Amino acid sequence: MKRLFAGLLLVVAFAAMGCSSMGASASLRVRSAPPPPSMSFSADPQFSYLADRHVGVIADDSFGYDLFSSGGSYYLYNGGYWYNSDSARGQYKAVDTKRVPKDIFDVKDSQYRWRSHPEGWRGQADGSSPAMHDDKGGNSH
Repeated sequence: MKRLFAGLLLVVAFAAMGCSSMGASASLRVRSAPPPPSMSFSADPQFSYLADRHVGVIADDSFGYDLFSSGGSYYLYNGGYWYNSDSARGQYKAVDTKRVPKDIFDVKDSQYRWRSHPEGWRGQADGSSPAMHDDKGGNSH
């Protein structure tokens, strides 16, 4: 019985170490993110609400970044990193991809003009071919 208990403790200890190292790598990625882009709005930006996704997408197509609203928070995607704020104008801070609402990853190209698709993007599920955009807003093939 003691061996069984000791073996169980060993399994739990290894599992805990594995989970903590995964959390550490995600944390490291967030800490190594560049500062959020500096931006300013003369007025609060307008969002188009996608009812099927429960997500707002920035309505101004000339805005240089992918910006979304969901659940009272704002999510900015730029250069492979996600940033979050309680205000569209507000101070954005880097967040792990896991903290971004999953519905944002389902926004299709036909619903929003992505500057670049994030890792994990599922927006082409409707069978349409994705129209990829580079970070400058131009088409790339």
